[in-house]
Amino acid sequence: MNAQETGESAVQRTYRLWFKHADDCNQCAHNASPSNGCEGGRELWGVYRLARIGGGTS
Repeated sequence: MNAQETGESAVQRTYRLWFKHADDCNQCAHNASPSNGCEGGRELWGVYRLARIGGGTS
């Protein structure tokens, strides 16, 4: 399912994916900054940041 099918923008979708990961990941859930989370969490946060500045894909 892509962003058009869900009605989400790329920013909303990438944030939702990061948030779901952070909620389930013990390492990410207990850090105040996404940059201090696990490798997967940091990667998801990076994708979200790119989407925010328009560097991501839909």
